[in-house]
Amino acid sequence: MAARIGMPEISMRPKRMTDLALQAVGEETLVLDLNNHVLHQLNATANWIFSCCDGKTTVATMVSELVARYQLDRGAAEKDILDTLEQLARKRLVSLNGAEERNTCPKPVDP
Repeated sequence: MAARIGMPEISMRPKRMTDLALQAVGEETLVLDLNNHVLHQLNATANWIFSCCDGKTTVATMVSELVARYQLDRGAAEKDILDTLEQLARKRLVSLNGAEERNTCPKPVDP
């Protein structure tokens, strides 16, 4: 039975799990879950979202950064980020309950 994961919310501050090994391969990133010995492949967008998961950056900040950089529709950007965070949490790559401090995520890079 799969673990039940709460839905990410705009006010959350997701945090990367600590038991992971990362390797950039071209524009993608390989993430090895050292506890479960499972390898995950993240595309550039998922990797950017993953890199923002420092336990300090809110989902709202991620959305604002993406919207400002690419002039995206806020609703579409929010949905995409929340969907990606849900997938990352289901794969146990991030925790949706991060710290309470505020920080900013890296600037998105042009594809």
